[in-house]
Amino acid sequence: MSHPNRVAQALGTQTNHAPAPSTPGSQPPGGAQPSMRPVPPKSPFGNMPVSTGSGEVRFKPDDIVRLGNELIAKLGDDLSQARRHVNGAPREVEAGAFTTFCAHLAHAYVQGTEYADVDLVTKLRQLKEFQGGLNTTAKIMKMAEEKSAPKTQ
Repeated sequence: MSHPNRVAQALGTQTNHAPAPSTPGSQPPGGAQPSMRPVPPKSPFGNMPVSTGSGEVRFKPDDIVRLGNELIAKLGDDLSQARRHVNGAPREVEAGAFTTFCAHLAHAYVQGTEYADVDLVTKLRQLKEFQGGLNTTAKIMKMAEEKSAPKTQ
């Protein structure tokens, strides 16, 4: 006996992993006739087959730009706020300001704080580069759409 497919259950799809009938002409359990036609895959977001479209891909450049702006507005603000929190008092702390009792912890604290600051700066820079890439992609898609549109005179 096979285990239930938890992914299929979560998506609400049914799978039949029963072994094929061993004798020619026998019917599968339930008496249903097998179909020789392939079934298009179903979307996990609904009951619509995945391949019902015309095959044409349409981009919405304004939505691509909006996504980049939202990423900067939401994630960028969170990263900046985290950096302000890391750089807040007592950021000026040096390892020499601690007693000799916990010198190793003092060094680890200072190095950890420095690493967190540099890491947040790097993540913010990468996020801005990603936004720039999205803006460039949107510009190229808009230009391609304009160039491929039929000219009217």
